Amino acid sequence: MTLASSGALSINDIVGEFGGSSSHALSEYYRGGSFVPDSSLTQSIPTSGAISISDFYGTTNYTTLSILGSANWLENDTLGTSSSQSVTVPSGTKSVIALGSISTNRTKRTLHTGVTIGGTGLTEIISTNSPTSEYTFDSAIYAGNFSTTGSQTVTFNYDGSQVDYGSGHAIIFLNKAFATTPSASDSDGANDLNVSSHTLTIDKFGEGIHVGTATVKNQSVGMTNMDTLINLAGDNPTTRNYLFGFGISSGSYNVSSSLASAASSFNTNQGETFAVASFAPTKFSN
Repeated sequence: MTLASSGALSINDIVGEFGGSSSHALSEYYRGGSFVPDSSLTQSIPTSGAISISDFYGTTNYTTLSILGSANWLENDTLGTSSSQSVTVPSGTKSVIALGSISTNRTKRTLHTGVTIGGTGLTEIISTNSPTSEYTFDSAIYAGNFSTTGSQTVTFNYDGSQVDYGSGHAIIFLNKAFATTPSASDSDGANDLNVSSHTLTIDKFGEGIHVGTATVKNQSVGMTNMDTLINLAGDNPTTRNYLFGFGISSGSYNVSSSLASAASSFNTNQGETFAVASFAPTKFSN
């Protein structure tokens, strides 16, 4: 928890927040050293030289959220009801966010039913679909804690086949665990989009993360206000692409601001989908 911003503060309070074994000296607690992370919530603590207890007023043992890596893959037209891929989980991973999009034809109406990594099930954050259309689309976001590194199998499961356009998948590896069962700080979705471009607006939170997933056409493909974009072209690339975006949210720690993300290009009301979500830094353990 955050140290007091005024009044009495002792070396024992500092040790209780940042750790360390006796005997204690303030020189052990420079920012960026063994015990104190270099983050937005420890900037008052010097990195060297003179240091005093008052430098620790209002500080927190907080590590900045970062993306350690990602993986993605495409599943082409198949009767199979799942798509699996072996991925390498980077060292230091504590949680993951998975993004999926699927498009089916011939009234197959296939939707996501879950995602696992290394046999561990993830929590659904948002799923946006058009199950009544001839062309059924589903864009979904899942998240969960996972810390087993090295080669692991990620599986996206569906309630039907992946005909005729297959499915697209991405997974993001993060350096911090979710503090509780994952949930979005804000999210939104849209389907049956009868426009060439559609914008979703949500709140993002400084030093958190925002993500998006969409099923689009292979024509002027894009998703705005995302640091990283992944575009996977399906079996019929003139008709279906799977688009994923993500990035660490800019701004001061946990301060909300508007995020407007536009995805393009969609068809003419054939059921295309687009979903976005944000996770504040307070959703994660310090």
